[in-house]
Amino acid sequence: MLMIFGKSIEGANEEIGVYDKEAADEFVRQIDMEDAKEKGKKQGLAQKAKEIALNMLKANMDIADVSKLTGLKQKEIIKLSSNL
Repeated sequence: MLMIFGKSIEGANEEIGVYDKEAADEFVRQIDMEDAKEKGKKQGLAQKAKEIALNMLKANMDIADVSKLTGLKQKEIIKLSSNL
């Protein structure tokens, strides 16, 4: 389906914004998919950092050191340590 939008600019009568709706919809789907992949990647990295932090805590490492090495906040590590 081809959609055409017309707009008058200062008395000019020109058509602008001509696009293919299916192509535009596919473009939006691709962007949404890329965003979802990026979000999933970030969630996976955060989960892995928590797993590593738990292993470090099990090895009796100091919370401050675990924070430095994993990038997690000390409050989050303290919360994780309560699950041991």
